[in-house]
Amino acid sequence: MALIATHRCLADAGMKPEDIDFIIVATLSPDYGFPASAQFLHGYLDIPPRPAIDVHAQCSGFLYALTLADQCIRTGLYNNVLVIGSDTHSTALEFADRGRHITVLFGDGAGAVMLTAAEEGDRRLIMNSHLYAEGKNAKKLWIEYPGSKYNPRITKEAIDQGRHFPQMEGRAVFNSAITRMPEVLPGGAQGRRIYSQSRFSHPSPGESAHQPVRLSTAGTTSGENLQQYRALRQHHGRHHPHMLV
Repeated sequence: MALIATHRCLADAGMKPEDIDFIIVATLSPDYGFPASAQFLHGYLDIPPRPAIDVHAQCSGFLYALTLADQCIRTGLYNNVLVIGSDTHSTALEFADRGRHITVLFGDGAGAVMLTAAEEGDRRLIMNSHLYAEGKNAKKLWIEYPGSKYNPRITKEAIDQGRHFPQMEGRAVFNSAITRMPEVLPGGAQGRRIYSQSRFSHPSPGESAHQPVRLSTAGTTSGENLQQYRALRQHHGRHHPHMLV
């Protein structure tokens, strides 16, 4: 999905894979334990050596990746940074009564943006970024197994108990979201850099992968949520250059 989203993003931006200076993939569901999914993506693009990293920050992963890319451009380190949010939840969900309160919420998807240095007078800017975390709540939404904390990393007992599936305290997560989001929103400041193009890839059953789908049918896709929302607005003609998003 990340590769499809990348090709569509590059096509919309009128750019080639060789124009990419840095690849950042936000994902909580990499194809393999290591190396980074970004490095596999780099290989699929068949381009000269470039830095490529993953950001593992769950639903906020795309914001972390976007902020990192913005800082790289502000400092002049890179000119064109590809940022991708991509997650496959369907292979890690429990399709049984025990896991239905979580399974119904999540889906698969990928989205990509190309950030480039802003020209003088260009208003298509990232206004600002505000990142926070509350580590004390880490286990309100988590997957315990497999984990390098344990030896062996997973056991039959853990599998029988479903501890290799996502675990969530729904009310705590909801209350945190409705409390913390309003605290962050007034924090916008002056713009810095541009993002040029984005594309969305979501192979949902019964729908074309070329069409954005609604959150109500796609579910939350973690690191790709923001791009899913943006692509949906763009698809319906509600997203235009210079909009405050």
